[in-house]
Amino acid sequence: MNIRNISNEELHKYTSLSKNDNCNFKNELLKWLGDGRTKIDHCFVVEENDEFLGRIVYGLFKDEPNDLKIWNITLRDGNFDAISIYNKLIRESMNKMKLEDFKTIEYNLYSDGNDSFEIYKEIFLRCGFEIVQEKSSFICDEFNRENLSSVLNFKSLREVGENKFLKAIEMVTENTLDQDDLNCINEYGSKEAARKYFNILKTIDFNEDWWNLAYENEGEFVGLVVPQQFNKNIGAINYIGVTPEKRGKGYVNELLWHGTKVLFNNAVKEIIADIDVKNFPMERSLYNRSYKFKNKMAVLKITL
Repeated sequence: MNIRNISNEELHKYTSLSKNDNCNFKNELLKWLGDGRTKIDHCFVVEENDEFLGRIVYGLFKDEPNDLKIWNITLRDGNFDAISIYNKLIRESMNKMKLEDFKTIEYNLYSDGNDSFEIYKEIFLRCGFEIVQEKSSFICDEFNRENLSSVLNFKSLREVGENKFLKAIEMVTENTLDQDDLNCINEYGSKEAARKYFNILKTIDFNEDWWNLAYENEGEFVGLVVPQQFNKNIGAINYIGVTPEKRGKGYVNELLWHGTKVLFNNAVKEIIADIDVKNFPMERSLYNRSYKFKNKMAVLKITL
């Protein structure tokens, strides 16, 4: 078996390994390439006798140029030694990426009802990765428009401006239950962490009318919600938070309802929400708003 970079001419073959691959993934990869979130030299394939057995796509957010992400790992459908191929693909591609000037590599490993989740997680750990956060992933594919009456007033990013939105992010992340946010704040400070969140979110999907701050009728700031669209059919509640003073009043339910409504009103068919496993208030709110648990996720990271 050989691990190598692909060429542009191989993109169709590269994005057609699995029954789960469709035009959405190919279009997504093309968008990543166009936006600079990855490049052909960071797309690796494992092959044998000219047959593609698996792929791994590395990339980054422009605001974190030294911190690599693994955007995708997929093995070809079929009966073969998947564990051995997975191990070889990670180890050898990572060794190639170490030759470049990157500081870290991070990957979100989802269980997806897969019996191999613990095995794959162990492979990453043996490669030197650490689990820096554990999450639960929820999905919503139906929306009850009568679910909640509005008690908050919403203003978009377009209305309030970038500076006020950045301050809002800093406020809602105070004493957060999200371990990744805490780690970022501890490393960079609350203001710089808020700027990093904002810039990363912008690279995923930026719609100034969808990013909303929420206020009580008296005008006091309560929280924020950032619904985003990954492709034609799939969206996510990628950021949501309530200020410490307003927590425990059920406002997160309305923030979630509002973000969900925005996405379904724009023809999204499925919405994803990933939360820290210790964020029990958010978990209750997701269940209350018709979200269903889908799978576990381990956030794995290695310092090069």
